[in-house]
Formats: sequence, C-alpha cells, structure tokens
Amino acid sequence: MHRLLTSIMQSRWRASAISTVMAPTIFFWLSGGIIALVTLSKGPREGFICLLWASLPCILVIFLGGGPFALLCLFSVWVMAALYIYTASWEVSLFYSIAIGLVQIIVLYFFAAEYTAQMNTLIEEWQSKLLANEMHVWDNPVFERKDIAAILGVAGGYIATLMYIIGQYWYSLLYKPRNFARKMNSLILSQRNALGTLIATAVLFWVNWDVVAHLTIIPLVVAGIGLMHAVVFIKGMSTLWLVIFYAFLILFAPAKFILASVAAVDSVFNFRQRLLDMIDR
Repeated sequence: MHRLLTSIMQSRWRASAISTVMAPTIFFWLSGGIIALVTLSKGPREGFICLLWASLPCILVIFLGGGPFALLCLFSVWVMAALYIYTASWEVSLFYSIAIGLVQIIVLYFFAAEYTAQMNTLIEEWQSKLLANEMHVWDNPVFERKDIAAILGVAGGYIATLMYIIGQYWYSLLYKPRNFARKMNSLILSQRNALGTLIATAVLFWVNWDVVAHLTIIPLVVAGIGLMHAVVFIKGMSTLWLVIFYAFLILFAPAKFILASVAAVDSVFNFRQRLLDMIDR
C-alpha cells in the first residue's frame, strides 16, 4: 500500500487521473480518499484541482440521467480535508460532516428530483419482490421523495466521513507513521459539543426526524470508535475484539446510538485517562 500511494503522489496528474477513473464507479470512495490525501499533503488548492478532474465523469453521469450522489460525496470530503488544514482539528472536521449531510439532503431534494424519484421506484420494486416471495419488509414502509433525499444525504455524510478517515490514514502511512493511530486513540469531543449533539439527536427523534438523527451522531460515532480502539490498545487486548465490535456496529442498527451515548459520557469522564491511571497504580 505504501508503495502504491507513493507512486500515486509522485505527480498531480497521476493522482488526478486515478481519482478521475474511479469517480464514476462504485469505487468512488477510493477517489475521495485520494482527494483527501492530496488536500492534506499538498494543500486545499491542489486537492481542489484533483476534485475538479474527478468531477468531470460525475457530471457526465448526471447528464446521462444518473444522480449527483458521488459528486456530492467527493466535494464533501474535500471540504472536510480543507477544514482540517485550516483548523488542525479532527473535531471541527467531523462536526462539519453534519452540515455537509444537511446540504446533500437539500441539494438532492430540490435539484435532483428525477434521481430521488428513480431511487424511490427502485425501493418500491425491491419491496414488491420481497413481498411476492412472502418475505417481511419492516412493515412495508412507504417512502416519499423527501425520505429518499434524507436517506441519501445521511449516507453521503457517513461516506464522506469514511473517505476523510481513509485520507487521514493514507497521509499518516506516507508522511507520519503511527500518527493516525495516535489521533484516533486520543479522539475525544469537548463536553459542550458532545452533550449538545446528543440532545439535538434526542430532539430529532422526538419530532420524528429519525433519519436526520442518524446524521447528527456522526462525530460521536467516530469518537466512540476511537474510544474502543484506545481501550483495546491500553489493555493489550486481541484485535479480535475490534472485529467483534465492528460486526456488532454494522449488524445491530441501534449500536450507533449506544456508541454515541458512550462517547458523550466519555467526553465528561475521560475513560482513557481513568484506564491509564488504573494501570499506573
């Protein structure tokens, strides 16, 4: 991986070419990782040039009747990486993922009506096939176009965050070995931001904006993942525990909210430091 990334970063055109080729495919998240890497290593201007090249096939896809989902995600990850350059703060970048997701929802609802309608049709066809095979479909919910825009916007927020983390990992791999692990293990949100986010999420559930509530917890989820990595590292546990943790997080839907709540409590009590104090005694 190190050799491949070194080869990609040898010139602007090589990085731009690879990200451009991947952008209109299902591997667009790798294109986003490259854009984040270029932005973090060479600055927002170079990252924006890479983004512009990667945007070209995405714009072509839109003209051919596709959607702007990949384009929105690529632009979002560039924004997050550029924010890190200016603030040197993971916390700030992660909280902007919420705003990025909200912007994606607005763009998809108001400017991509045909695309969201197509996605809604696909979901209805999928539900019909499952019902025809006598399979349960979560009470067969009926989605409106605004629901599809919200679901895609939330997914875009998570994918942009994933691409940002990939870019940070690659940057650490190339230029600052072990720096990524140190940052992830020490990632803890400020009390005000963590508790405010948790309260905002609860309010969104209260007003029945359940989908958007999944978006607001992104910073807490990432902080919770960092906490789990730190616990495994501090206690010298097997990486098998992380495999179990990720499987639980992916397969058990409410796990994200449990993890977000733990991260919010961690912002107050700092479990990492307490573990270290216990070990030092």
